[in-house]
Amino acid sequence: MQRAAQQSDVAQSYAVRLMQHLVVPIFVLNPRCEVVIWNRACERLTGVAAADIIGTKKHWRAFYKEKRFCLADLVALERAMGMNLRPADVAARYGGEEFAVLMPDSAHEAALQVGERLREAIGRLCLAHGAPAAGALVTLSIGVATQVPMDEMHSDLLVAKADQALYAAKHSGRDRVLSTEHALLTFADKDAAARHAKRKVRAR
Repeated sequence: MQRAAQQSDVAQSYAVRLMQHLVVPIFVLNPRCEVVIWNRACERLTGVAAADIIGTKKHWRAFYKEKRFCLADLVALERAMGMNLRPADVAARYGGEEFAVLMPDSAHEAALQVGERLREAIGRLCLAHGAPAAGALVTLSIGVATQVPMDEMHSDLLVAKADQALYAAKHSGRDRVLSTEHALLTFADKDAAARHAKRKVRAR
């Protein structure tokens, strides 16, 4: 029991360090939609110091003129409505329209299942998109990556794996959840299809 608690603490500490040192602006909300992490990149982007925002619900002021939800708020609210995420799991805004959910000490399959629940939950909200080139409603494309935390491991590796999976999810139809492994298969299938098409053209 004690060993499991220590492993969970190591994973939680790793997740916090990952967010604090990334060059991408990130903030993290707790289930009450209060800011618990406002990383250095977020300070540089917004000009708002972490000391002025942590512990408040005023994160929207750094991005909008009027109060409105961001996707991290929606994830936090969905957690309170029965998403079955754990207290150690955190949702964070990651750049402009992206967000991240960090789940310390989780199996890969569990992460995929949470991704599907989040995708379905956002779909049920029926949020109007607003962007002219997008669909009528907001949908989620989710990239899942897992990694056993080690002191010598660089956090950028995990982010790169998640980005790769997200890219594949967006470019294979959107509104879906893909893992890094599925992303590699997706690109391999597309590459094989392209080579096959070229061979058919040459054979004519």
